[in-house]
Amino acid sequence: MAKKGIGVVQVYDGLIPAMRREGHTLEQISDRVGVTRQRVHQILKKFYPDVQPIALVEYRAAEVIGCSTYRLAILRKQGLLHPKRVNFYFRYSREDIKEAFLALQRSCPHCGEPVPLKNQIKYCLKCSADYRRNSYPFKSEEGKRKQLLANASWRERHPERAKEIAKKSSKAYRKRQKERSINQC
Repeated sequence: MAKKGIGVVQVYDGLIPAMRREGHTLEQISDRVGVTRQRVHQILKKFYPDVQPIALVEYRAAEVIGCSTYRLAILRKQGLLHPKRVNFYFRYSREDIKEAFLALQRSCPHCGEPVPLKNQIKYCLKCSADYRRNSYPFKSEEGKRKQLLANASWRERHPERAKEIAKKSSKAYRKRQKERSINQC
């Protein structure tokens, strides 16, 4: 606890910014110094405006990367990340965050281009546009006719598999119809 008459900044000169740089939370610093979390924030803002935490706690690192803390935990367990453990928290340095971002970055199965993390799409934007252009609902009438002929040809060559697929799809269709009728009631 700081003595009365002497400011917290003079007593703990260097400790507050050093702890913050190490990635300690304001609450952890306030517990150590003996002032409120808000006062630590005010001191940092007034006397040390350039001090930023070098290491981030896990949930902050997850926000920066754009993933969940669960994903970071999986990467830790796989041995792809090695964040520093302080007390009960994992601290992620800038290098750890870069490694996590690279480990989480997905690539398009067609062209290998990176797929944005925040999107839930499987393909890159270019290949997604190609898929939309070549998928059945977006095809021209001629393209749809060719697709139907190719499907009929395949069904003739693989009659057992075609029956299995038709049976599964009709079962799924009946299930959806039943769910819709229940929801409408």
